[in-house]
Amino acid sequence: MTSSDTTPYTPLREAEDRDEERVEENNEYEHVYESQNWYRKFSFSRSKLVLAFVLFGIVAVVVFAWVDGVFRKYPAKDPVVNNDTYVEPYTKTKFKKWLQPEETESSKLFHLIGVGLRTKKVPVVGITVKVYAIGLYVGYTEGRKELRKWNSNRTDSKSSPTFDDELATLLTSGRVPLIFRMVQVGTPPKSHNQYDDWIDRMKPYLREKGETSEKLSHDIDQFKGWFKQGFKRGDDYSFEWEIGKFYDSLHLMYNCKKSDRANGNVAYAFFKQELYQMKNRVINLMSSILR
Repeated sequence: MTSSDTTPYTPLREAEDRDEERVEENNEYEHVYESQNWYRKFSFSRSKLVLAFVLFGIVAVVVFAWVDGVFRKYPAKDPVVNNDTYVEPYTKTKFKKWLQPEETESSKLFHLIGVGLRTKKVPVVGITVKVYAIGLYVGYTEGRKELRKWNSNRTDSKSSPTFDDELATLLTSGRVPLIFRMVQVGTPPKSHNQYDDWIDRMKPYLREKGETSEKLSHDIDQFKGWFKQGFKRGDDYSFEWEIGKFYDSLHLMYNCKKSDRANGNVAYAFFKQELYQMKNRVINLMSSILR
């Protein structure tokens, strides 16, 4: 107590001094605690941490999707030529110019007339995904003869061929042996079977051939049975429309293995629906067979 302090030092004053000292000590402690534990201001609860990981995952998926090209458009693009091999530009899938299916009864030589990419737009999400690369082959002898005749009747026979109803009718007339080779480059969602799209588009053409409900159901079940194993990236399919003297048939080669055969109506319906899906993308090499 100084000489200028006239307040008597009482027990009450002593208690007040002790309180002031305690407050100062607490303030000093809090300052030290905050300086040593500054990072706690940025700590997250478990729920916030989970939310942060989910958001990061969504961003990562979107970035990956962009890199993989699902947000891109896939305009028709001519294949890259490498000697007697044509490369589908978006997937780098290779198609030989000439094909002779050794595993089938056919001894015909087939000529490639088009290479393209089949895509599918996913509902709701609105993204476009790659499904399969596809090449269309025609039996060289019959195909060249019939396509030259068709081309000579066009108004401008010297211009590049374009897809139309007349060409689709010719290719599905049963006069030209055909092969569609498909290489799976994407995996369909679990909620979607790829053959469902095919079947939905095939049904009108099967009815066009006069199939009864019972016959149509039988043919559809047989066709679906070919794909019990599902679809996965890298699968290689060849659908051959064999033209016989007494009957036509659709023959499937799956990863170079034989399958059962379906009748000519199924061949007609399958090739018709696929031609109208792909259009100019599977005749972009036709000029070479017209020379």
